[in-house]
Amino acid sequence: FCRHALAAGVPFDVIGTSYYPDWHGDLSGLKQCLNGLAAEFKKPVMVVETAYPWFPDEHWKDRPHMDWPMTKDGQRRFLAEVLAAVRAVPGGLGRGVFYWYPEAVPVKDMPVWVGGSCALFDRNGEVLPAAGFSRPASN
Repeated sequence: FCRHALAAGVPFDVIGTSYYPDWHGDLSGLKQCLNGLAAEFKKPVMVVETAYPWFPDEHWKDRPHMDWPMTKDGQRRFLAEVLAAVRAVPGGLGRGVFYWYPEAVPVKDMPVWVGGSCALFDRNGEVLPAAGFSRPASN
């Protein structure tokens, strides 16, 4: 896509990509993608859409590449590792992460994306650990 955009004379400043492990594979693939894009195009890269469940909703049954536990701490570890992958892009070209639909808290009689399993808030609206940090936790 970026090659075609440049060939067509389309200017761009940042390259954004999605990362959902069940669709895109394990974290090594994300790292390879971000590093390759930054190296080839010399532009900042971002993960502009990602999410991970904090509880095992029916949606996640038998999904591949769900390598982190579907728990509050598993969600925090997932996001910490995605942030670390972006920060590790050579040349300081990793710029940030946008979390998809963090406010997807279930509300009575209203459907919500994947049952609220990927929200950054629990069912009572309390902030989950994944939302409460700006740098990877030391393990």
